[in-house]
Amino acid sequence: MHCNFHILTDKLIKINCNTQKIILLFFFILFAKSLAAQSYRDIKTPVSIRFNEVNASVLFKELDKQTGYKFNFDDVLQGVILKNISYNRAPLGKILSDITHAGLSFSLVNRSISVNYVKPDPVRRVQPGKIGGKIVDEKGEGMPGASIKILEQNQGIQSSVDGSYVLNAVPGTYTLEISYISYQTKRITGVGVKEGQLTSLNVEMRPAAGALKEVVVTGNYKKESVAGLYAQQKNSASVTDGISAEQIAKTPDNNVASVLKRVNGITMLDNKYVVVRGLTERYNQAMIDGLTVPNTDMNRRNFSFDLIPTELVSSVVVNKTATPDVPSEFVGGQVIVNTLAIPEQNFMTLNVGAAYNSQSTGKDFLSAGGRGNKDFFGFDDGRRKMPDNLVSWTPTQGQDDPRVEGTTVGGYKTGYAGAIEQSKRFNSESFRLYNYKASPNQNYRFTIGRVYDLKGQQGLRIGFTGGLTYRNTQQINTFETVRDWEVLHDYIDKPDTAGKGKAYVFNSNFGVVLNGGIQGERFKVNLRNLYTQTFNEDFYQTTVFNRDLGLKAQNNFVDPMYSRIQQHKIDGENSIGKKGMKLNWSGAFTRMNQDHRDTRKFNYAALSNTFGTFYQRPNVVTAADVPGNYMWDYRLWTAIKERDYNWSVSLSQPFNFLQDKSLVKVGYTGWYKKRSQDITMAQVFAQRNPNHNFTDPYETLLTPDRVGYGLNKAYYFLDNTNGGLFNADSKYHAAYLMLDQRFFQKLRVVYGLRAENFNLKNRQEDEIRRRMIEQMKRPGQTFISDVPILTGEKNWNFLPSVNLTYSFNSKMNLRAAYTKTMIRPDFRETSTFTFPDPLLEAGIKGGNLSSTKIQNVDLRYEFYPNPDEIFSVSGFYKYIDRPVELINENPGTNTVILEYKNQHSAKNMGLEIEWRKSLGFINPALQNFNLFGNAAWIWSEVKTLIKISNPNYDPKNPGKEPKEITAIQPLKRPLIGQSPYIINAGLSYQSRFAGATLSFNRSGYRSYLIAVNPANTEFQSPRSLMDLQLSARVLKQKGEIKFNVSNLLNTQDVYYNNANSWKSEAQSYERIKGTDKYEPEFGDNIRYRMKYGRTYNLSFTYNF
Repeated sequence: MHCNFHILTDKLIKINCNTQKIILLFFFILFAKSLAAQSYRDIKTPVSIRFNEVNASVLFKELDKQTGYKFNFDDVLQGVILKNISYNRAPLGKILSDITHAGLSFSLVNRSISVNYVKPDPVRRVQPGKIGGKIVDEKGEGMPGASIKILEQNQGIQSSVDGSYVLNAVPGTYTLEISYISYQTKRITGVGVKEGQLTSLNVEMRPAAGALKEVVVTGNYKKESVAGLYAQQKNSASVTDGISAEQIAKTPDNNVASVLKRVNGITMLDNKYVVVRGLTERYNQAMIDGLTVPNTDMNRRNFSFDLIPTELVSSVVVNKTATPDVPSEFVGGQVIVNTLAIPEQNFMTLNVGAAYNSQSTGKDFLSAGGRGNKDFFGFDDGRRKMPDNLVSWTPTQGQDDPRVEGTTVGGYKTGYAGAIEQSKRFNSESFRLYNYKASPNQNYRFTIGRVYDLKGQQGLRIGFTGGLTYRNTQQINTFETVRDWEVLHDYIDKPDTAGKGKAYVFNSNFGVVLNGGIQGERFKVNLRNLYTQTFNEDFYQTTVFNRDLGLKAQNNFVDPMYSRIQQHKIDGENSIGKKGMKLNWSGAFTRMNQDHRDTRKFNYAALSNTFGTFYQRPNVVTAADVPGNYMWDYRLWTAIKERDYNWSVSLSQPFNFLQDKSLVKVGYTGWYKKRSQDITMAQVFAQRNPNHNFTDPYETLLTPDRVGYGLNKAYYFLDNTNGGLFNADSKYHAAYLMLDQRFFQKLRVVYGLRAENFNLKNRQEDEIRRRMIEQMKRPGQTFISDVPILTGEKNWNFLPSVNLTYSFNSKMNLRAAYTKTMIRPDFRETSTFTFPDPLLEAGIKGGNLSSTKIQNVDLRYEFYPNPDEIFSVSGFYKYIDRPVELINENPGTNTVILEYKNQHSAKNMGLEIEWRKSLGFINPALQNFNLFGNAAWIWSEVKTLIKISNPNYDPKNPGKEPKEITAIQPLKRPLIGQSPYIINAGLSYQSRFAGATLSFNRSGYRSYLIAVNPANTEFQSPRSLMDLQLSARVLKQKGEIKFNVSNLLNTQDVYYNNANSWKSEAQSYERIKGTDKYEPEFGDNIRYRMKYGRTYNLSFTYNF
């Protein structure tokens, strides 16, 4: 079999033959099964018939007469009575399917239908079905108190406070009537109910003209359910994209991360990082049930969205413009995941899956310190525990032996007599390398939902939804790096200079979601709970050329991180009075703990005469060699604790203005957050002795019998800077006023003002401690430091917003918006300590930052041809004041330190196109195929700030003028992380039996590491990603098999610089050739590249 394909690239992509065979076999089964499934259920001949009670033989004679199909049956049907048979131009196949519950079955041969009858079990009771959904107004808002009746049964209820309703009914076909004061009454015919199943029906109501007392509009089920979907899609107040629970149910997606990939304008990186409009995660906001999710990454804003099962999701909304009633900390977009508390029907689902990665599964997988059984469940078995009651100290001046104690003139005690004995309490086995075979990735998910209608209490329901998720992945990423070499020359492909290594990533994740609620006609109360436990261990092993030693060395870095998030929220909605007033309220608590337990950096040089293949000379240093933290070998423990309290209340009141519906809303929201972090670092030291000859690995060198102070002995030095790093809290209060008005039945205006008070205080405990120690060591001397002891800000900001929507007709809108948003610095960005990042091969630190203010202007045309279809064109402009970037201010030094810094300003403008369209317009046979995607072209420019020499500085009078001043750098470049273009596209097929989705993503180059000197700025090359998903429904539609291939093209990440395109003089820089793109003809050099391999995932889902 020939296996070479050209797939959206200019190079030949070779795909594994077995993968092709699986795909071809799947499509053979898919279409073969579709052909074999042609049966009486597919007969489209229309039938109009109505019987309250009818003999089965009489019914089939009538069907014979209307359709021309010949029905063959026995006389036994004379005794079979059918009830509530009512259809209006319904397909014959549907009618026959609906009456199978009476013991009837059918087989079709040409135009002859054979009827078989098996008497149902008399003990079995027919289970009622349900009709449920939401009644919404012309703005898409829920309508509490709407009357919903089943005319055939004279049964009715009122919609709940959020507009939702559920009606129980025996299997059959009914007419629903929905009415509301001053709105047109709707009658919907042909609403079918099946045994034990929910018929979903969302209804959009329209205002009645003022002169008319009552207007009744009649429509069929298909038409009205379509209109209900339109109401959710096109009637949002702002420029919004999203996906509803009904749309999610049609996809084979298992979790929210997969769903987000289907939302226009969203790109997901590693299932955690949200990219909107080409902007990276710092400039986007992720929320769950209205709460900003805590970061689970030390240095980046992220959240693992694949923890949330799709069965528990009511909707996913992506806001691209702001309204006053929602916190708005974004430039690109705000992703809001809303979860269910009370389901519309009972459900229970079990999912199991496994995955194979082409460069990981079955390959050698290294671990430092071994793998404990509890690692697979996200917990520690004690092997990474820090010894208790550790003592840190400052060496006594003039003494090399750590045990020699002393006291300074200021009374500060130095040295520690128990230094050697303390060092013996560390577990040296943590350095031992273990080799396993990487297991297949595995994931499991269980979800359940239950709802109960309380007898005797009309409209009162209680219910709950819950989910358990577990995932374990073992991934090996290969990489090459020359980041420690100077930037002007190409070293990446030279064997003597390029560092080559592997990243062994072990991740176990356990999550629980449990929501519940009670709901009546005039109130709703929900309790939402989320718990996640994650263990992630990154182990980077790199073989590099050590220029100081003049030989090859092996660098090892292992970072075990335990993360736990616990979130609880209670929220309510209440109707007040009879004029539509609504009260919403909420309160929430979030606890986040993150521990880096026994992070280790340990390096070995090659032993002599081993030709660079055996690395066992440990990198032990003395006090005289240490230039600063993280340079030499160490172990560290650090713990982060965060507690968040959130609350909100709002009151809304509808009113009439110029004979049209309007709404006024006022509200208040606030939070209090507190976060602290401490650290303990133990560095490997030795006596100052030129005769040392260390040739043993650390697990041998640092055993209790080898630890000491002397020749070829080592010990742990704990610096007195150990302890608390920072202790921070932030307070936030916001009040808003919002008006939502319609004019002339065509124009909707949502406008208002949000006033926010923000107060962040971050006390730098490590800097305070350092200053105190220095003062004690040198009393009477002035200690000067440019590191602040308190960072943060306190301010008021007023954020106006206006969103205008002009509806040309029921399918077409024109939107315009002006909004002002804010992005505030978080606790990590305002903390001055440095923490290592193995991927960036750098240390990350924060500083005293200001909030970023953004002025946004958006214009968008949108067209909704059919439900689940959209075509839109958007233009946007953003002025960003004081953006924050991660900057390397001292490139070329031995240790790369990246610091969060405010820049002067930035501008973003772009054009965005979005589409989602069924191919049925080409041929009805293609109705189940959908083409979807979005593309954005973005121009970005940032004005950067640099420090320059102050021409007015007088060294004779240093207090008069500062030595350096801040100035705007005359240099044009895009904002960090901004791509000039982004393309998401895909083709999907979905039927009752099978589905397939092929998706493609490509982002343009983007700045990745920013340096003051642009020659040191690093860019990420464009990367094309293609994913394939195949699914098939089995076991009477209750089971689903899914096969996914991720990174189908097996593309790698490549990072480069334009070092030879710049000329520097003094403190100014000038581009002399080329652009920011990767252009090797102009001397651009690759600095880093990483390969991930293809991942093949097979899963099975069963719905009980």
